[in-house]
Amino acid sequence: MSLTVVQANSVPRLVECTIDGAVSERQMQELHHRVEAIYSEGNLVRVLCELQNFGGFDGISGFVASIREQVKMLPMIEKFAVVVGSEWLAKLGAIDNAITPNTEVKYFANNDTDAALDWLAGGHRLATV
Repeated sequence: MSLTVVQANSVPRLVECTIDGAVSERQMQELHHRVEAIYSEGNLVRVLCELQNFGGFDGISGFVASIREQVKMLPMIEKFAVVVGSEWLAKLGAIDNAITPNTEVKYFANNDTDAALDWLAGGHRLATV
């Protein structure tokens, strides 16, 4: 998984991650630290996750870290856009929104990264830290 923080005027407070392969514990911790850095400034975070090739988790520690870090990050995230090629994964958005009612989750097709960024750019709420 590669992680980059995008500082764009059109989408403030954006953390962008690309998943290509197995996800490790170190990578999940790095994502959490990037989200936490923006949140500590008093802003909720927006995440763009481009899912190219999800290779599962790097062992049981990667899986456990994924769950642990996601639980820590959820209150810090305002919007989460997932760009994915698989149609059945895109249909999970309704389930995600039921599980994470304070975080808007929306799925986009592989060729809709611009639409995902437009959606992430809309609206703004301040964090309560």
